[in-house]
Amino acid sequence: MTEHEQKKPPKTQPTEDRGRTIAEWTVTVISIAVLLFFVGFIVYDYRIHANDPPRLEVQPQLQAIQQKENRYTLPVKVTNSGSLIAQDAWIGLTCQAGNRSETVEFLIDFLPGDDSEEVEIALSSNPRACRFTYVASYKNPEQ
Repeated sequence: MTEHEQKKPPKTQPTEDRGRTIAEWTVTVISIAVLLFFVGFIVYDYRIHANDPPRLEVQPQLQAIQQKENRYTLPVKVTNSGSLIAQDAWIGLTCQAGNRSETVEFLIDFLPGDDSEEVEIALSSNPRACRFTYVASYKNPEQ
């Protein structure tokens, strides 16, 4: 035998394709089912909630009032329960206590759908004695 022939690796016979085992089939089926579930959920969620316009809700957080000298600080939670973005959301919150009325205005630059933001406002009236009303407007950036 020549030196060149001695260096060649020995020829091996091809192994038989024995197919998949039960464990491999189980993992494959479960993976496909999970993938289909997530794809189906995303399509469902998009079709149901894709075009819900912004719905702004304003909730004064009366349990978190702080008094500083003769002013009251009140956290206010603003929630966008729609699925579309509310841009430049302007909120006018009015506190009515008896014959006295006090209005505070504030702006939230960007409020995504299904999200909320908390701001603090300052009032001279005690918020616990107020009846709150609000006006909200926004710009829809997707139009």
